[in-house]
Formats: sequence, C-alpha cells, structure tokens
Amino acid sequence: MEQEAHLRILLWGGRTKARLICHLLTLEYPDADVFVYEPEGIHEPMSVEVTTVSNSTELQALFPVLSHYVVCIGGEYGFARWIASEFLRSRGLKPLSLTHTSSLRDEASSVGTGVQLMARSTLGFNSSIGDQSILNTSSAVDHDCTIGRAVHVMGSAAIASFVHVRDFATIGTNATLIPRISVGEGAFVGAGAVVLDDVPDFTVVVGNPARYLRDVPRLAPLDTITHMWPSITESDFPSLKD
Repeated sequence: MEQEAHLRILLWGGRTKARLICHLLTLEYPDADVFVYEPEGIHEPMSVEVTTVSNSTELQALFPVLSHYVVCIGGEYGFARWIASEFLRSRGLKPLSLTHTSSLRDEASSVGTGVQLMARSTLGFNSSIGDQSILNTSSAVDHDCTIGRAVHVMGSAAIASFVHVRDFATIGTNATLIPRISVGEGAFVGAGAVVLDDVPDFTVVVGNPARYLRDVPRLAPLDTITHMWPSITESDFPSLKD
C-alpha cells in the first residue's frame, strides 16, 4: 500500500471498470479522494463518493493537485491502457497498483507499477508481471512465468509454468496455456482456448487445440486516446522505445 498521507486518485474512465476499481479503493485506500474522468458521462454507480470530471480542460486544471491514477480500461485494450498510463505519467501523476485481499502472490514474484491483482488471482514463485497488467478474478499464473506490460489475463484463465506472455496480449476467460510456450505481442487468446503452441504477434487464436482465426489490427498511439483527449498530439506522451 502506498505510504502517502492523503491520496487524490484519478480514475481514467468511468464505465464498469471504474466501478470495480472504486470497490478495491474502499478496501485499500478508504480515505482517498477519488476523481473520475469520463467525457461521455459516468454510466455506472460508484461505491464511493467521487468527483466527476467531464472535459479535458477541467482535468488539465486538476493535474497539479492529483497524486495518483488508475487507468480503468479493461478487455482486450491493453495498448490503450498503456498509452493512457504514459500520458498520465507525463502529467506528473503516479500509477497506483491495487491488490484484492484474497489475491495470492508468492513473495518471490515481482510486480510492476499500476498492476491490478483481482479477487482470488494467483501469481506463482519466480514469476513477474509488467506495468499496467491485470490478473482478473480467479486467474492463475504458475511459477517462472513472464507476463509483459499491459497484459490482461481474464477471469479463471490458467497459465502454466515457464510461459512468456508479451506486451499488450490478452488471455481470454477460462483459457489454458501449457508450459514453455510464448504468446506474442498484442495477441488475443480466445475464451476457453487450450494453447499448445506459440502464438504469433498480433493474432487471434481460438478453440481446443487453439488455432489461428485472424489478425489483430495494430493501432497508432493517438487512435487509442483521442476520444478521451481530443487535442492530443505526438508531443503529449513520451517515447515508448523502452
């Protein structure tokens, strides 16, 4: 838990994901001030009192007083979550990690910044998970795995030992990955798939055994964020070369 006297947390996005994050905040940071930014209006009731922000000009004025952020983008939109995170870091905010009380993490594992470990998720011995990644409800990552940046391991997915899931990939609900395979950057493993072989970059695989279905579109960084920050330009976020 962050050792801050008082947190002023920005939730980037006000849909269903934000409601779930608000619930986690009541468990870990019950005294924090919470601000929710959603230009199209908040669609879900929140479990804590929040201050809503509906336009970029209003949010720009708040940046100096905000301390931390959580990007409330789930689903298969890992790259969008990463770009939003880089943008908010460039504005001086710190990423906030959240861990449900029922999540199990081996003490010999490592976790990046802005990671969300949801209820009953498991991260095994000597495994690592990168910045802005999500282990969703009841998902399991076994020992000696490497989970990249902005990966989403969806509910009840099972990742066996020595698996490498690269940046921005998504592992669908109830999918199973056998040991010692790799899932490529931006790839999508469909719900319930049983993956027996390496998955190439930017492809969708489905079924048992998993097979190629189609390619995944490669989005330009600006395309992932303009609906939230219409005036954004290339100069507004740092290099992604690391």
